[in-house]
Amino acid sequence: MASTSSPYVQPGVIVRLRELQPPSPFLQLSGTFRVMGRLMSYDIETGMAIICDEDGTSLPVCTQHIRNLQFRTNSLFQFIGELSSQPHQEVLKFHT
Repeated sequence: MASTSSPYVQPGVIVRLRELQPPSPFLQLSGTFRVMGRLMSYDIETGMAIICDEDGTSLPVCTQHIRNLQFRTNSLFQFIGELSSQPHQEVLKFHT
């Protein structure tokens, strides 16, 4: 897997949202991932979006570093980023 210390965005390992759910081996890896999902909700104040796969699997996405993009619910988006989990939370965030 590519190093995340590069100043450039890595192409990312393409995974389905369900592949990022426990007990997935991807959760033990560090690196860049690429996911695609339909936007279910977006909170402009927190910069958090929720994307969903066709099978109903969802993933929170941190969009704080994305500018000048309209987030329309039910639109399909692709994100490239690194997974992180917050202490005391069962939530995974994608930092783009």
